[in-house]
Amino acid sequence: MSSKLFNGIPEYFEAGLYHSWIADQTSLPDSLLITASSDEGRIMGIRHWLYDIEAIQFHPESILSMENESGKKSITPLVNNNIGNIDKFHVFFEIYYNKDNPYPAEFQYKISKDKEKNIEEGDLSYILQDGENKKVEKISTVNLTMGDYKLDIIYKKTGDIVATKNFYFRWGNLPITITNLDTAIAQMVYIASESEMDYIKAGKTLAEKERRFINFWRIQDPNPSAPKNKIMISYYNRVKIANQRFSQYYKPGWKTDMGMVYVIYGEPGNIDRHPFTENEKPYEIWDYYDIQKRFIFVDETGFGDYRLITPIWDKKATRL
Repeated sequence: MSSKLFNGIPEYFEAGLYHSWIADQTSLPDSLLITASSDEGRIMGIRHWLYDIEAIQFHPESILSMENESGKKSITPLVNNNIGNIDKFHVFFEIYYNKDNPYPAEFQYKISKDKEKNIEEGDLSYILQDGENKKVEKISTVNLTMGDYKLDIIYKKTGDIVATKNFYFRWGNLPITITNLDTAIAQMVYIASESEMDYIKAGKTLAEKERRFINFWRIQDPNPSAPKNKIMISYYNRVKIANQRFSQYYKPGWKTDMGMVYVIYGEPGNIDRHPFTENEKPYEIWDYYDIQKRFIFVDETGFGDYRLITPIWDKKATRL
């Protein structure tokens, strides 16, 4: 069934499903005509047989990336809505105008994060023609940091939102355990030098601090061309396990002595546990056979606060 919404669009094209709800063809009223369907037979577009009312089941305002292939521009939807690994993205949306005469209109885009003020905004000027006005705009990600965002396209004359989109920014190779940048930087104390951490913390903006953080881990990566940084993933997985095993009511696990040893060296080859007795305080012996190291922890208080009896020194002979 023909539809003016698809004028100028190929008969077959790729589109992202809006959500999991779909119309049931067997119960569709006779007044609604199917204008588009997927290869699986899902209804992707309908219109009323008499009134000028149409609906579609895919994103007309999708966030897109644009690539050059053989000198031609193509549009690729970002199906997971993560724009963390690109320095800019393109937004496609449509503005409907039902007047015969062209009309100059002013719009504005705004990007907001959680409850913060607008992170990014800019003005858009168009000459609207009768019918659908398809627009593609390029937006930079330079000022964006890890988190959830909302993009609004606003008609400046009335303040009406003509298109809106939720997306998130996350570096694709970041472990899922990292949810707070400042905490992740603090947890680098066992692998980064004091000067390296000071440099990362000195970033003037969150975006700059985040880029310095990512760059540090890229330098540690023995295979930077790989899609995932195994060194970083392994390190923060050990931080996660240390928090699960050794956290105390006043201190996260990675800050405890046991957590520190676990984050640095990983799983011990053997743990020899000695519970409380009349003559001895509780203590544990951790052996790392592959690197020929042994660590002894004593619980002086009897409340599970095991302390390392022999300190660990970094390369500059600074006690950790």
